[in-house]
Amino acid sequence: MKSKSLQELADSISASAKTLTDYLTSNNLAQPTFEVGAPQAWPELPLDVMKARSELCDASKLMNILGQGNRTYLTWMVYSQADYGALQWLSHFNIADHIPLDKVISYADVAKCANVDEAHLRRLARNAIANNIFCEPRPGHLAHNSVSTLLRSEEQFRDLIAFILEDNLPWTAKLSSAYERWGKEMGSRMNMTAVNVAEDMEEDVFSWMARDQELMTRFAGMMRAHMETEGHGVELFVKGFDWEGVGGGTVVDVGGGFGHISITLAKEFPKLSFVVQDLPSVIPEAEVQCPADVKDRVSFQVHDFWHENPVKDAEIYILKSVLHDWNDVDSTKLIKNILPAMKPGVSKLLIVDGVVPDPGTCSLHDEKPLRTMDILMMINCGAVERETDGWKRLVEGVDDRLKVKNIIRPPGALNSVIEVTFS
Repeated sequence: MKSKSLQELADSISASAKTLTDYLTSNNLAQPTFEVGAPQAWPELPLDVMKARSELCDASKLMNILGQGNRTYLTWMVYSQADYGALQWLSHFNIADHIPLDKVISYADVAKCANVDEAHLRRLARNAIANNIFCEPRPGHLAHNSVSTLLRSEEQFRDLIAFILEDNLPWTAKLSSAYERWGKEMGSRMNMTAVNVAEDMEEDVFSWMARDQELMTRFAGMMRAHMETEGHGVELFVKGFDWEGVGGGTVVDVGGGFGHISITLAKEFPKLSFVVQDLPSVIPEAEVQCPADVKDRVSFQVHDFWHENPVKDAEIYILKSVLHDWNDVDSTKLIKNILPAMKPGVSKLLIVDGVVPDPGTCSLHDEKPLRTMDILMMINCGAVERETDGWKRLVEGVDDRLKVKNIIRPPGALNSVIEVTFS
């Protein structure tokens, strides 16, 4: 496929930016800027404006590559480990907390408050500024911008940085070593991954992490931050399936955590009742957090999804963001544990997970996050973000009575809803 020229990319950027600006202006919505207090995320957009935003992101990225030149682009992409190091240091020492939101402060004063060396602070903060995190309004003085305020206001965002850059990055460096050890069998078991090589251990990553409370705290915070990023909103899941068509009945949320999905659905669809299943460490707090107005229709049950599901003949069984953590062998076991509970011709399985698009079938803006998650799954637990054919092979290979009826990726969503029937 012929690539676009610099001028064509510039024209695309200009047209897309105008579409976005006009929409925000006509709807009295705030424009994105780097000023403190500016929106941290885009509002819900109609399809045509959403498409313009994706085109803007794609064209801007390609323009940046062509503007740098291929060699320069690839070289500095590799060197970006230095940027990660600077961000990790600034987050680790809570530098953002020592910079007021409403005024400028000297490097010397920040260094004193944070109990760090001023010379190192200057170098590391100025690296971040070059990546548009913080700003230096006048020489020798720091201030926040809209990006850096995330480091001050969200504890879970600091957990994300710590887990990915302190814990996960060393694991990433051992991906090639893991392949050299296991070849095509890498990831066929959860203890045959880059993590096992990096940490020199034989357990799966979840069992290994469970013994380190500090690590588990970072992991939990990282997951909260990840689920608050664009494309993960529970309301998007509601749009991915015909819930009205279910009528009444029971929905079982397998591995449903604190029940966010079930609570959202219960408020929207009063004829449905919900059972949220998870481990003993989760359920007591989940019950406490459940809103009073849905407590009569949202119940919580201790259940380990490695055992047969105890709730029989429900209309819907949900597996959200579960199967992408497990390879095909383990995912097959998880589905088989639900199968005996399902009622033929009535029960459906809804898998809410990433469905990686074929290359070139959607914007890079929509494809790239799923490609990134796919490699993270490979590194951490030998799992995979599956493409459409991979999902069909997995599901229909469990039992020939299971069929993938539909796959819907709601506009703006990262995950898709895979509707599975049971005949």
